[in-house]
Amino acid sequence: MTKEQRADYQKFATHCMKNKTPVKFNTGRYTVKALIYRLRDKTDEELFTVELADLNGCDSLITVGLEEFYKENNF
Repeated sequence: MTKEQRADYQKFATHCMKNKTPVKFNTGRYTVKALIYRLRDKTDEELFTVELADLNGCDSLITVGLEEFYKENNF
């Protein structure tokens, strides 16, 4: 993903998080709880992930890739 795409994906995830907009992933509906940035240990490759919480009231969280999250909700 390019820097421009990443900026768009981050903007979308941040918007969903601030407005508590329900999003879909696989077959479930979730809310965005966090946007996580980290570096891969040996290569220092940037990794962006989104933490999602279940809308059904379960305490489960899942972590998905930023690009995968964006594509699931915009296509």
